[in-house]
Amino acid sequence: MRVRWGFVLCMLLGATAPAADDSADKFWAQQNKEALRDLERGKPAQQIKAASRLGAKFAAQTAPVLIRHLGANEGPIRLAAAEVLWEVGADEPGAFASAQPALRTALDDADAAVAMNAAGALAAMGVAEGELAAARRRVLAAGARDYVGFLAARGLAGIDQRPGCCRICSITSWTRSRRRRVTIQPTTSSWPRRHWPGWWRPRTVR
Repeated sequence: MRVRWGFVLCMLLGATAPAADDSADKFWAQQNKEALRDLERGKPAQQIKAASRLGAKFAAQTAPVLIRHLGANEGPIRLAAAEVLWEVGADEPGAFASAQPALRTALDDADAAVAMNAAGALAAMGVAEGELAAARRRVLAAGARDYVGFLAARGLAGIDQRPGCCRICSITSWTRSRRRRVTIQPTTSSWPRRHWPGWWRPRTVR
């Protein structure tokens, strides 16, 4: 009797596995469909969010949108586009090679955060750090501190053998601010997800 019930259980499990796979496929297909709709018809912020959700698999559709928003008049939109290009560029560097000219232009952005995220994206796509050093030095020379200053200073590690005072201060001040933030909110991290190796993030692509 036990053998018979075991056989029945195996049959039931075997029958439900394909059904579960089919449901998952339908779910991801619907998520992709909604993201592509937002990419085409949404407002700039929605389009950038959709590009992040779609990832490298849909680079042909998302890269032109992100490139366009890198040149937006609104600073937050330019910054969001640069951040997503850093994120997806790290996942699949070659898929977003078409964005490199726009990212190089963004290195001269008046917003230091945009410039440093553009530098991060280019570095993730394989551009040598030496080619990005001038932009990083300019940001530090302008007095950038906290996280933006940290990004600029970190990119110069190994390039500038004798870091200037501003570089040391940028790393130190950002580290101290991080320490205070962690002390106050030990379960919350504002460290961008792209900097955590193996960081899991929801995707609409399987």
